[in-house]
Amino acid sequence: MNKTTQRIAALVLAAGLTGALAACTDNTVPETDPPITQPEQPTEPTDNGTDDGMNDTTEITETDAEMVATAEYGGTVVGVESDDHNGEATWKVELAGTSQGDIEVEVSKASGEIVAVDEE
Repeated sequence: MNKTTQRIAALVLAAGLTGALAACTDNTVPETDPPITQPEQPTEPTDNGTDDGMNDTTEITETDAEMVATAEYGGTVVGVESDDHNGEATWKVELAGTSQGDIEVEVSKASGEIVAVDEE
């Protein structure tokens, strides 16, 4: 190779390297990735809007039934037993010494409301 050819080859090589280096060095600001967000957590199933403060499996206790009956009629609790009134599960609370005498008060297990009162 003569000297002119070597100089031309060197210039071509230098120009090629300069272009390659320019392509490798990007002076623009890289785009930022969008922020990483957590996927939404599944929510608990909701009811049909008939929230009465008690879920379907909650029942009042014997003690709750005693308090409902004595708060309404006074007297002394003689006994409490599980019962049924017109197909509804109840607590039958026997009271003595009320203003109506000895009575049986049927308290709904589901709602805690008095559903019947019978004099003994």
